[in-house]
Amino acid sequence: MNRPRLTSNRELAAVTGILILGFGLAWYFLLRPRQEEVDAMRTEQRDLQQKLSASGWPLESERIKGLLAERGKNAETFSRKADDVFRQATSMFDKSIQERYESFQHFRADVSRLDYQEDFIAIEGQLKNRGISFGEGLNLKENSDSPYTYQLLLQLWTLRDCVILARDNGLNIARDMTPPAGAGAAGDARFQFPSRLSVLPVRAYYLTRTDKDPYMLEFPVRLTVYGRVEQLYSYLAALQAGGRFLPVSKIEVFKQPLRRDAAGGGTTDRIEVTLECSSFIRLHDDARPGPIRSTKDTAKPLPRGA
Repeated sequence: MNRPRLTSNRELAAVTGILILGFGLAWYFLLRPRQEEVDAMRTEQRDLQQKLSASGWPLESERIKGLLAERGKNAETFSRKADDVFRQATSMFDKSIQERYESFQHFRADVSRLDYQEDFIAIEGQLKNRGISFGEGLNLKENSDSPYTYQLLLQLWTLRDCVILARDNGLNIARDMTPPAGAGAAGDARFQFPSRLSVLPVRAYYLTRTDKDPYMLEFPVRLTVYGRVEQLYSYLAALQAGGRFLPVSKIEVFKQPLRRDAAGGGTTDRIEVTLECSSFIRLHDDARPGPIRSTKDTAKPLPRGA
């Protein structure tokens, strides 16, 4: 009479075992990986909270969104200011170009060698009246030839402005006291030692290494001046004032030898300074500042019309 109950108990135990095994397999293959993912996410969340706390950022999402929006506005403002500064730095000759050629694109395409030669003669005479003479070391002549005549003219304008500013601030332009071969005796009144002026090769700037055309050109010049320290300070300030942007990239300062005054004492208030300063021009109205790559100190041949 008890055998059916025993059989029923065995069946119940078997079913219970199968259920336990099923739950075990389900936990191992389904629930355990999910639990591990949850634990990993909790660990990642904890690490992220620690990093945010260490960085000073708030942990509330709304405050973070507000800060990000504010930073976005600031970035836009800084970008706009950088663009304004870039345009101011490359627009020094815009007024002269617009008066004579209407636009930079017309200037670049239409300027002729005759325009350059006329300006060269006029500027050479203007500087000669201030006691400054051109020589072989200038690297720029009336008959200089280039497929990019507009660059010759910009080099000439840059040299003119740098030299006139030096004279207007009381500095004298040093002279090269080595007469060229066949120039005659140094005491010959007809011989005039040339001023120490040089026009350096044009430098081209690119945004990326794959760009074929530059977005900006630099026109550096080198000159040697002498005078007092306060005159040099005044000159350096004038190079970037009144709408001018002629920053100095290199400068060497030497104290001149002692000069005897009327009482027989010595004075060392004069210095000799060799410096390089440059003007800049952007080649397109929509050119924007960015990471700069230069062609170093050698002029890179540019495609016609560049």
